[in-house]
Amino acid sequence: MAAAQAEAAAAQEAGANAEAAVKAALEAEAAEAAVAKVMQTPDRRPPPASPTAAESAPEPTVAQPDMEPESVVFRKKGGTFRPHVSKDDRDKLLFDITEITPPPRKLGTFRLEPSAACGDLISARVRVEGESEKVEQPFIIKKVSWKYEYLQGSYRMVAKGADVKMVSRDSTEKFLSRMLPSKSPADDAEEEALDRAPSRQREKIDDYPPLTFDEGVPPL
Repeated sequence: MAAAQAEAAAAQEAGANAEAAVKAALEAEAAEAAVAKVMQTPDRRPPPASPTAAESAPEPTVAQPDMEPESVVFRKKGGTFRPHVSKDDRDKLLFDITEITPPPRKLGTFRLEPSAACGDLISARVRVEGESEKVEQPFIIKKVSWKYEYLQGSYRMVAKGADVKMVSRDSTEKFLSRMLPSKSPADDAEEEALDRAPSRQREKIDDYPPLTFDEGVPPL
């Protein structure tokens, strides 16, 4: 009796396992069919917008200047053109800077642009009165000078100089000159008359005849 019941339970369990296997196979087949259907369905999404002409145009490139060598100047001499070579090193000379505010003082030797001229503003580290260390000070060029020497059959530039004035001092002087009254033509005429007065006085004295003294009478 017990053996018959055990066989029946085993048969029932085997049948349940077979049903579960069939069900799993059916579910797997249904899943594969669904995937295949999705893969075969056409894509109804709108196609991506094509880029506009402005967007599709290539980005502009910045033109890089060509590195050209320096130009060579040719000067005509003796009927032929020859490369011009400077006879001196004027573009390499340093400037002897002098501050002309009374009392004048030399600030030192500095390298400036070869084309430095009157009215240009320069900045240099100099020692200011009352300061122990050099500080940066702005100056304005008032005069530029060049020194030449006769060397090897021609005059050659051998030194450069520049007279400068502190910007603050120059501004103060300009302000005071605007504040002071300007001279009128009458004042100029009066100054000229005063300048000529001694000469007129000498002319009047020269008009008188020379004095003569009798012999034996000493002159006063």
